[in-house]
Amino acid sequence: MELDLKELMKLPLFQGIFEPHMEELTGCIYTRVEQFPAGAEILPPEKYGEAVAVVMKGAVRVTRTDTGAAMAELSENQMFGRGFFQGDILPNTDEEADPAPVDWKIAVTAAEDCRILFVSHENLITPCWFSCFYHARAISNAQSEAKKINEKYGKLI
Repeated sequence: MELDLKELMKLPLFQGIFEPHMEELTGCIYTRVEQFPAGAEILPPEKYGEAVAVVMKGAVRVTRTDTGAAMAELSENQMFGRGFFQGDILPNTDEEADPAPVDWKIAVTAAEDCRILFVSHENLITPCWFSCFYHARAISNAQSEAKKINEKYGKLI
């Protein structure tokens, strides 16, 4: 699905970033937009740690796979993915560890038909060697949104 830069600029992740910088930034952080029907799996546990995502349209349900507990239902303009819930279960960072996929114990499904913007977590949090101010702004925006999500839903985890 083609990216509409003007539509993306309305999302919390891109607040304060001007259109001339959007095309470069969206390429740098590997953005893509996908649509999902209600009930579809959006982020399975083994992929949860790879992405940061924004609900562009519709709603998603975030659940713990180890307990089955509903963590949150998020709607338009809300973000989810690695680092957005205090209950994120972090992978083993030991370099000698088995490189098998990490089970993050968090899954995201479509609560209704939805359109989701995905961003590479690694590329978002690691500025390229250009250290562009607009990339720094996106990082700051993501941190602000993560704080809001944690304040609202952290006690449910």
